[in-house]
Amino acid sequence: MTFEPRLGGQLREQASNRAGVLWYSVIALDPLRSVDLAGNLAARYGGPATSLLRIEIVPGQADGSSVLKLTDSVFGRIGPELRTSIADGWQAIIGQGMVRFLEGRGS
Repeated sequence: MTFEPRLGGQLREQASNRAGVLWYSVIALDPLRSVDLAGNLAARYGGPATSLLRIEIVPGQADGSSVLKLTDSVFGRIGPELRTSIADGWQAIIGQGMVRFLEGRGS
């Protein structure tokens, strides 16, 4: 998974055999505060559907803490399988992958 945090940047997944998926493009950016992305889900991924994704960093309740807020607004063909797939996907990317990355950077 690769993310380019700049206007027009992409969130994409690419395999070593050159296969891949362009999940999102960055449509708005407020550095260190929020990023808005737009993407399309092909039928093979549960669509056709369009996703507008917003990721925000908001102040937490404890001094110096922050909360990552993710809002994924999907419209189009949305069934129970797609809801589960989206929830599982974000849990894997944010709940596991990003946390593991941040913990690996040391405290």
